[in-house]
Amino acid sequence: MTDWNSKKILLVGETVLDIIQIVSEYPKEDDDIRSNHGWWQRGGNASNNATVLSLLGEKCEILSNFSSSEMFKFVVADLTNRGIDHKNCLYFDDCEVPLSTIWISEANGSRTIVHSNPNLPHVNFETFDKCDLDEYKWIHFEGRTPLEFRKMMEKTRKFNSRIKISVELEKLRGDDLKLVENADFVFLGKTFAKFIGCEKKEEAVYKLKELAGDKNNFTVICPWETEGVAVLDQENNFYSCEAFKAEKVRDTLGAGDTFCAATIFALNQGRNVQKAIEFGSTIAGLKVGFYGYDGIKDACKKFL
Repeated sequence: MTDWNSKKILLVGETVLDIIQIVSEYPKEDDDIRSNHGWWQRGGNASNNATVLSLLGEKCEILSNFSSSEMFKFVVADLTNRGIDHKNCLYFDDCEVPLSTIWISEANGSRTIVHSNPNLPHVNFETFDKCDLDEYKWIHFEGRTPLEFRKMMEKTRKFNSRIKISVELEKLRGDDLKLVENADFVFLGKTFAKFIGCEKKEEAVYKLKELAGDKNNFTVICPWETEGVAVLDQENNFYSCEAFKAEKVRDTLGAGDTFCAATIFALNQGRNVQKAIEFGSTIAGLKVGFYGYDGIKDACKKFL
C-alpha cells in the first residue's frame, strides 16, 4: 500500500508557452522599442502551480492538453526536466500553441499579458476519467469549463473523501459557482470577487459563502494583491494576513499562482489556515522580487 504522504498533488488546467520581454517602461502604441531581456517560459495557472510545488519539494502532476507542434516541445521538456509528471496529458495535432505574450515593466514591475489559444481544447472529463485517482492526495482545479470540471470533482469526492479538492475561481463564466459544491478549499480571485459585486476581500469571502447557499462547506481564500488575504473557513471563522512586501518589485507574473501553490503546500503539510496563508503570502512576496520561479527554491528554505 502506498503511503498517503508519498502520493502526488494533481493540478488540472492550462499549460501554455509564455514569451516574456523586460522593458524599461510600458511602451506607447505604435512604438518601436528594444527590450532589455527576453526569454521563453512555461506558463498557465495550473502549470505555474506545479512549478512552485515542485520547487517546494512536492511530488506533483499536471493534467493539461498539449499541442503536438515543434514549438510546444520546449514546454514539455521543461516539465520533464523539473520532474513534473505529465503522463496523462493528451496531444492534439493541427492545434496552435497556447501562447501568452508578456511585457514586464522595470519601472514598476507591472505585467501586461496578451493571450492566444484559438483551437486547443480544454481538458474534459473523459481525459480525467483515465487518471488513477489512487495516486493523488490532493487535486487542484483551475476553474475553466465548469460542467466538465464539476464532473471531475464529483468523481473525486465519490472515489475517496480523503482526497482534498481545491478550485480556483478567477475567470468569469456563468456556471463557475457550481464548482464550489465539492471543494474543500476555494481560491477566490480579485477579478471574480468583483464579478460577484465585491470591492473588498473581507466582503468577498462572506459573499461567496452566501451565494453557495447550503453547499458552502468549504474554506474560501481570497488574496487581494498588495492588500493581503482574507479567509472564511468551513465553520465560518475569519482569518487574514498582510501581504509580504518584496524589497524591490521585479516580476509580478505568476504571483497569484505562487500564493495558491504555496498555500496548498502548507495546508497539505498540516499547517493551520492562518499559518498556511502567511506562508503563501511570504513565498508569493519573495517571488515578485526576482524574475521567474527558480529563485523560490533557495528563498523559501528558512520558511519551510
